[in-house]
Amino acid sequence: MASDVQRFAHGLYRHRPLELRRWADLGLPDPEHGLDPQSLAALLEATGGALSHQSAAHLYRIPLPPWLADEPDLQITGPGPELRSRRPGISGHRRPLDPADVVVRHGLPCTGPERTWLDLASLLRPGQEAHLVAAGDHLVKHPWLNGGRMEPVSTPWDLERALIRVGRFKGVRLARAALPRIRVGADSPTETLVRLTLVDAGLPEPELQVHATSLPGDPYPADLAIAASGSPCSMTASTTAPRSSS
Repeated sequence: MASDVQRFAHGLYRHRPLELRRWADLGLPDPEHGLDPQSLAALLEATGGALSHQSAAHLYRIPLPPWLADEPDLQITGPGPELRSRRPGISGHRRPLDPADVVVRHGLPCTGPERTWLDLASLLRPGQEAHLVAAGDHLVKHPWLNGGRMEPVSTPWDLERALIRVGRFKGVRLARAALPRIRVGADSPTETLVRLTLVDAGLPEPELQVHATSLPGDPYPADLAIAASGSPCSMTASTTAPRSSS
């Protein structure tokens, strides 16, 4: 093989670039599949597909349970015949994609946040609803960046519209059960799981990102707080300072 040619997937080659982009340059951890962003872009162009499922979740930094996060295969969805047969290291999902379900993120075609959330529902089983709620909380939160809040990737209303538009699919019941439990304000999956545990135990639902009235001017809100009857929020589950997050 010529020194300027690089094999990046089974049966697929490209000219070796002078310098590869790293996932860290995009603010992302290295994915399990091990491809750099440029090789991945070339692979998607060759297959005509879009990243989906866990591979799309990586681009949105959606928190996943370990048995999904550790999946080593690339997940690619698209209508092309290239996805009909399984290539080593690639799980192809051959189906048409509504243009509304495809976006470009970090220069890579992938399913949009709402479609990705629905695809994750198809990978979870009954009783694993909390993980889907945590994924939804992540998509609708206003993440911290440089001491301030950014716009969310999605909204509960966008998730609901996508659920209605897509109709029946594997995981639809789980998605329908998880959607009403998604809240804006949970900054981590731990906060989501604590909130759901408290509610499932029969306690009132905690408020999110609450500033303590006893500490005027305190810039750091409590992640979760339950108000005593007739008084301001008096019990905090945890308190954190603003942090960088995507």
